[in-house]
Amino acid sequence: MDNREAAKARVRAKVAAEKALPASERIANMLHATHTHADAQALLAAFRAEVLREAAEVAESLRQFEPAFGARESAQVSENLGVLRVADKLRSMASTRTVSCFDVELDNGENLKDLGVGNVLELDQPTAGMEPGAWLLVAYEGDFQDRARLRRLSRDEIDARRRADAMARIYE
Repeated sequence: MDNREAAKARVRAKVAAEKALPASERIANMLHATHTHADAQALLAAFRAEVLREAAEVAESLRQFEPAFGARESAQVSENLGVLRVADKLRSMASTRTVSCFDVELDNGENLKDLGVGNVLELDQPTAGMEPGAWLLVAYEGDFQDRARLRRLSRDEIDARRRADAMARIYE
C-alpha cells in the first residue's frame, strides 16, 4: 500500500509543478509532447511580441500634454520620461525570445550552447520562432542551461557593431 501512496504523491507533485509553470510554458510542453513544438514556439513568440507592442503603445498614450505650471510642470516631464522608458522596455521585451539550445544549429553543426553569451547569431531563415536577422545571445536559462534567451538587434545596433569592428581592424 505504501508504494501506491508514494506513486500517488509523485503524480500529485508533478501535476502541482506543471500548474505552477507560466501558461506559455505549459502550452509549449503540451505541444512539444505532440511534436508540434517548433510551430508552437513561433506562434507563442509572435503572440507575446504582439501583446508587448500593444502594451508599449498603451504606455505611450498615457503621456500628458496639458499645460502645467510650477512643480506640476517638472513632475509631468518626469512622468512622461518614465512612460517613454516603460514603452521602450516593453518594445525591447517584444524582440526577446527564449528557445531551446537544441532547436538552433550553428554553421559548424553545433547548437547554441557553443555560441556563448554576448555573441551574435545571424539567421538567414526563420528558426525556432525567430525571424531572419541578427540576434544577441543574452543569457542561458533552465536547470541545465539548455535554453537560450536572445534579443533581436535593431538596425542601429547592427550598424554600431559593424562600425566598432571596422575601427578595431584599423587599429590592429
